[in-house]
Amino acid sequence: MVRKPLASEIELKNKIEEVLPRRQIHLTEFLRGYRDRVKKYYQHEYNDAPDIFTFMERISIFSIYINYNIYDIILHSNSSKDEFNDKYFYLNEDELANFYGNPRHIIEQELLKKIGQDDCLEILEDSIGNIWYSPLNIEYCKTKSYSNGVDRADSDHIDYMRAGYLKSVVESYKNISDFNVLDLDYINKKVQDDEFKYEIEESAKAYKAELFLASSLTAQVSIETLLKLAVIKYLGKTKLPNHLYIYGLGKLLNDNGKIDDRLFKRIQAINDLRHGIAHSNTGEIQKWDADQTLGLVKILVDTLF
Repeated sequence: MVRKPLASEIELKNKIEEVLPRRQIHLTEFLRGYRDRVKKYYQHEYNDAPDIFTFMERISIFSIYINYNIYDIILHSNSSKDEFNDKYFYLNEDELANFYGNPRHIIEQELLKKIGQDDCLEILEDSIGNIWYSPLNIEYCKTKSYSNGVDRADSDHIDYMRAGYLKSVVESYKNISDFNVLDLDYINKKVQDDEFKYEIEESAKAYKAELFLASSLTAQVSIETLLKLAVIKYLGKTKLPNHLYIYGLGKLLNDNGKIDDRLFKRIQAINDLRHGIAHSNTGEIQKWDADQTLGLVKILVDTLF
């Protein structure tokens, strides 16, 4: 993707004002194509694993324009309809080089800060140069955007099938009594929560099956559950944020003195893994990720329960 500053900030504003109406048409048709496809072909799969089909629930899309580039930040919506918001930032050449010189996870953190969020469902990247709408081809544009939504639904269905395969492999490792990475009996007795118990035991099964990435991801879900339970325990249910993400829950506990800065930084590091930033395709690194994530589970249990 070409990353160059526009000639001026005024030119950027004018270009974005031209693009915005077409952009909302694209996003609206994309969502319609996605949801129609899932309802027609994948309703059972969606009912079974709604988290995989990201765009079925009402969402809030916050589009951030960094010169020519667009980042669509996907969030849960508390509204009865999809929400679309926009912000733009003009960066000169030095600022642009500095921004894109960061690792991907730092760029994502900076983008989230710009809209006052700690975490999100997903961040999609696009470019103004890729927007092909014009008044003369609006029907084609709608068809193309609808088709893009259909393609994404098919892709999410493939992810569902892969997840099902992984689950079937993991289920062959039902005996977790000799799981030596964590003392599951000790941890479950301290936490005493069925949701957490299910999540951490699924992580243990995946680890024993040497599916370390799956183990790490499932353990990260259990960390989110632990942090939620800790907020309820120490601060009350009314203090739970609207969006239950690892970073936001950890920050809330840190701000209220329930965990120290060192533990919060470890939570931040595991949160980066959750976005897939630090994962490698090599088994040894994935095992290390799983060990670190499961290690954080133990620390949180010992600290908060």
